[in-house]
Amino acid sequence: MSVPNQTPYIIYNANGLTTVFPFEFYIINANDIQVTINGTLVSSGYSVSGAGNVGGGDVIFITPPANGSVVMLERVVPTYRLTDYQDNGDLLADTVNKDFDRLWMAIQRSSIYLGLALRRPLFGGPFNAEGYRIEKLADPVNEQDAATKKYVETVSLARTLRVPESTVQPTPPVSARANHLLAFNSEGNPIAVLPASGSASEVLIDLASSEDGKGDALVAVKQPFTGAAARTQHDKNKDVINVKDFGARGDGSDHPLGEVFPSLASAQAVYPFVASLSQTQDYAAIQAAINAAKTINAAVFIPSGQYVVNSTILADYAISMYGEGGQGLRDVSAENHSPSPVRGTVIISKVVSGRTLSISPAKYCFGLTLRDFAIWGVEGQCDVGLHIANVGWMGIVSGVNIQHFPNQGLDIGYIQDT
Repeated sequence: MSVPNQTPYIIYNANGLTTVFPFEFYIINANDIQVTINGTLVSSGYSVSGAGNVGGGDVIFITPPANGSVVMLERVVPTYRLTDYQDNGDLLADTVNKDFDRLWMAIQRSSIYLGLALRRPLFGGPFNAEGYRIEKLADPVNEQDAATKKYVETVSLARTLRVPESTVQPTPPVSARANHLLAFNSEGNPIAVLPASGSASEVLIDLASSEDGKGDALVAVKQPFTGAAARTQHDKNKDVINVKDFGARGDGSDHPLGEVFPSLASAQAVYPFVASLSQTQDYAAIQAAINAAKTINAAVFIPSGQYVVNSTILADYAISMYGEGGQGLRDVSAENHSPSPVRGTVIISKVVSGRTLSISPAKYCFGLTLRDFAIWGVEGQCDVGLHIANVGWMGIVSGVNIQHFPNQGLDIGYIQDT
């Protein structure tokens, strides 16, 4: 008997009363029919009649499926051989026919499922989902990845100026909108306009500007004491070289440069000394602050926080660098005398090979000052803590807490009177 051209599945919506569900396709054995309710495989609680009938049979449930549930009956035959023919054995027509029937049944089922696959034309072109949704996509990673509804709404649209119309023209380029106000013309499209001279808008734009001569350079500061002199907030801010003014985060997380810079070239435009986007922002900021302090003979201040560095911080002069304490506070009670985590200013080292902070001028320098911060290594990710060489005479190292380095916490070269 040949396998007829039938649809080898049927779907019902249960009403909570019916127990008999017919199927109109040929099965050889009762085990060849698969029953699911709401997509969940059901292996008991029913019987099958009509095995061997070309016109099909019935699935009879002991208990009616719940009202509204989806019942699917599908022919599923094994995709492996059930009969092993022996040399010189009987080759019965019925046995051979059933084996061939099973092959064609398996081919029919595969053909149906291939028809449900996401496909594209043989001659090229895009894949066609035929109006169906595609679910459980991962978030996009590469530029040409498909984006999910959640990703678009939470990452992009939530930070976008939206309009009720289907489209809106882009804003003018940076060159046209810098130090201008955003406005809209008679067609509702964005334009950039100059604020009126002397207006509050112009003043606010200048105060918010980071250009030289603007921003804090326009704000006057004078202490309320006799003999105090007026100067700008910009000059006052420059009294202290603060690593956070150079982009330090200090929150205890790695924060690689790749978080804020799309390319190494763009990172090097701000931090010329960096070599990789995997280097941390805290490392780059501390190094930049040390470099800047050298040009104006200033001290480097590191506020309280945990600064993660994964490259050696270098100073080629006798720096003055201070924090806000780097000692562990203790939770002292009658029951507990265990040290708590370090408080204050902490440089957390993930410098796998080499020194965390290296102070080693090419020529001998005087006046080194290091005080009130900690350098703590991360187990398995650090090497040497602090290296000092070619500095001395009136040098001060005070309240510097160095711990958890497998090689050396303090590596001292040639120093004198420090």
